[in-house]
Amino acid sequence: MSGDYAAELTGFEQRLLDGLREVRPEPPRRNWRPLVALAATAAVVVGAALVVPSVFDHPEPPAPPLAQPVAAKPFSYVRAVQGTLYVTMEGGGEVWSEVRAPAELWVSNAPASVRSVRLVLAPYQQFSCTSSVADSLCADWLGRHKELNHEPVDRMLPEAVYPVEPGETDLPDRIRPLFPDALVTDPALPAEPRALDARVAELARDWHQQHSKMIEPEARYLDQTRWHLLVEIAGKPTASPALRSAAIELASALPVGRTGTGTDRLGRPGTKLTFGHDSDLRTEVLFDPRTSTLLSIEEFSPVPPDTRRPPTPLHASDYTLFEQTATVSSPTERPQTR
Repeated sequence: MSGDYAAELTGFEQRLLDGLREVRPEPPRRNWRPLVALAATAAVVVGAALVVPSVFDHPEPPAPPLAQPVAAKPFSYVRAVQGTLYVTMEGGGEVWSEVRAPAELWVSNAPASVRSVRLVLAPYQQFSCTSSVADSLCADWLGRHKELNHEPVDRMLPEAVYPVEPGETDLPDRIRPLFPDALVTDPALPAEPRALDARVAELARDWHQQHSKMIEPEARYLDQTRWHLLVEIAGKPTASPALRSAAIELASALPVGRTGTGTDRLGRPGTKLTFGHDSDLRTEVLFDPRTSTLLSIEEFSPVPPDTRRPPTPLHASDYTLFEQTATVSSPTERPQTR
């Protein structure tokens, strides 16, 4: 990619592109929110056929109806608990400390590059802590690492460039998972699985043509992008249950991830989509199987051996636990608590 073109990418798009280029031949290196950019392993990418699950291998159906939004309200609302599990080397041993804080987001639903956004973020509080040396090392752990925290935030951005980048707004990095449509802004996605699969494949190919400059991307690169797009679609507050269900079904069928069951950090059971491996960067996305509602996103990072750790706290995992998503009439309205 040429330098002048790279300057046109948002930070979010650049991280996604870097993550898609992190793929090893076998097994591939994959992650939900790209964190480390590695050198490309080949100068020329040879195109490959995009494999569609055989369940869709039947004649073209009639044109499906478009998925209708949950409600004709102009703002999406997200209420969540966000947290990070840190590990530090202190007192000759390991200290594992988990911090959490509530968060709320309002964002206008108009598919535009400039939107109204409101964010309410509480500072982190220490949720749990264990030490391999002495429990006293857990006392006031967060107080000893004040650089990890921030002041309370209640901020209205009436004309924010979308998707919002923390570095451009002085907001904490934790806000990224809250936004429901950083990649897909199409307001009329079809809910019928085969039609949605075709539309998402088109969006993935368009994204690569615009950002990666690949003449014919390999199927695995397209599949990774499709997985990202489908997970985001399934988490949209404006999506109908049928659209969310179709998106989860399609993401589960892609060969780049694994599907199973699990529980999140609030003890809620659900359908778990895993992207990546235990020894590498890994993401687990949990959905309620009854309603296809997004429950949580957790991103795991491998912890290096003691001798290779930096002196600063390391992220072992970052998570967002979604407690409520809805559409509302204004950035001051809160829906009724379920």
